[in-house]
Amino acid sequence: MRLNYLIFAHKNPEQLKIMIGALNGDDTYCYVHIDQSSDITEFKNSLSTLSPKNGVIFLNGIERHNIKWGDDSFIKAQIDTLNYLRRKCKIEGRFILLSGQCLPLLTNVEIKKYFNDHENIEFIDQIPLPNEIGMWGKFKGLNRVRFNAYRTNTNNRDYTLIPSIRDIYFYRDNYLKSLVKAVLYSPVQLNKLFFKRSFPRNLKFYGGEGWWALTHGCIDKILLFLDQNPGVIKALKYSFVPEEILFQSIVGTLIPFENIHKTLTYTNWNRPNVPHPVTFINEDLIELKAQDALFARKFDLNLDKEIFYSLLKIKPEYTSE
Repeated sequence: MRLNYLIFAHKNPEQLKIMIGALNGDDTYCYVHIDQSSDITEFKNSLSTLSPKNGVIFLNGIERHNIKWGDDSFIKAQIDTLNYLRRKCKIEGRFILLSGQCLPLLTNVEIKKYFNDHENIEFIDQIPLPNEIGMWGKFKGLNRVRFNAYRTNTNNRDYTLIPSIRDIYFYRDNYLKSLVKAVLYSPVQLNKLFFKRSFPRNLKFYGGEGWWALTHGCIDKILLFLDQNPGVIKALKYSFVPEEILFQSIVGTLIPFENIHKTLTYTNWNRPNVPHPVTFINEDLIELKAQDALFARKFDLNLDKEIFYSLLKIKPEYTSE
């Protein structure tokens, strides 16, 4: 089975080189999207010793996206990439979404065998919404598909969720203070208050981690569904972190439940008193090795090099100081 890694990166070119070097194997290809806000030259220089011999392909066939956490830019970048690879390039096999701060937890041979042994399984989280467990909050996750996300300051991770004036929830709680704060920060956001969204009646809502590993057959069904229901992307325009909703919901609607398994990328959102998700260091090696996963996120070469040596069995001199 051909493995196609879709890697979205925006920093640490040397770390990306290490990651791709670890993923490389027979019939394995890494399609790299470098964020529009980053200098792609640094990444090309760093990866020049790997490409094209080791199956490293920069996504020059699509427009680079400026991906911002929390909004719809990431799902648009994913859809553009999949349309290009499946419909224009006719790439087949398993498609695996990773960030530039992921690392494999197993060898490329072990990863290849795992996917060959589970060739008909789609790996993506399937948490039915509404759901009271975990991160879904007061509205059990439905605010992700009904409310609009407003920025309130220059911190890219600081959002407040407010329903449309057309939504009954707007009148059940007092959102005026939050709305005034958001509009004072950016008056153009007032337009969101009147935004009307609708979804296909047959779409079942699911949520979960935004990292997946899907067959090309499943990818084709997702793209066809979006072709037939173009309003879905429009409806998620102002949603909060829609990559934790969109593909999960489409796959859950179209694919039998017995053919779906949770994501194979491990992240830790539960550790107290640290930024989330946890950035793993060498002290976390036992935790990482105990996971039922093929990959983990996230790592930072500038924070701790030792975890790279421990996981990937590479020599320290592989990394530049």
